[in-house]
Amino acid sequence: MTRYPLAGDPYAGLGNIELGYSYNVKGVAFDHSIELRIAVPTATNGVQSPDTRLKAFYIAKWRWVGGGISYANEYDQTIVRPPGSTRVSYYEGKLQFPEYALVAEAAGLRISALYDYRVFVDRGGLVKDAVGGTLFGNINGVALSATDTWGIGLNGLWKYKFEANATARF
Repeated sequence: MTRYPLAGDPYAGLGNIELGYSYNVKGVAFDHSIELRIAVPTATNGVQSPDTRLKAFYIAKWRWVGGGISYANEYDQTIVRPPGSTRVSYYEGKLQFPEYALVAEAAGLRISALYDYRVFVDRGGLVKDAVGGTLFGNINGVALSATDTWGIGLNGLWKYKFEANATARF
């Protein structure tokens, strides 16, 4: 994680380590998975995630020739909260479509628009949302994604966020 303070130089540190288990069922036209994760406390070089969280996911994807649509359900709940840290409890939904293949030669590389929102249980049901796009796919057995999102209105989920991920199977 890298932070960019208003004054001073950017700095990086280790943060938000998660351990998890995933059960996936893949089909021709429909995939789905259930995931359970635990996010452990980290604090390095000013990057802090002091609470321990339990996370549960259900992800469904429908595919057709030339496209698809996916919806991810996530529930995060703080299970160990040290003094001075905040409690987290929210539901997040993420809709991605149309999962369009960029070029026929790179069918594993796709682009989608996305809508992401959170309902904060610990804040009386406050809803925050964002829109954006994502580029994702598989290259030589490694799943890659790059996501760019912007918050909507005064209650935007964030002002701007860029994420990049690489996942390999062991």
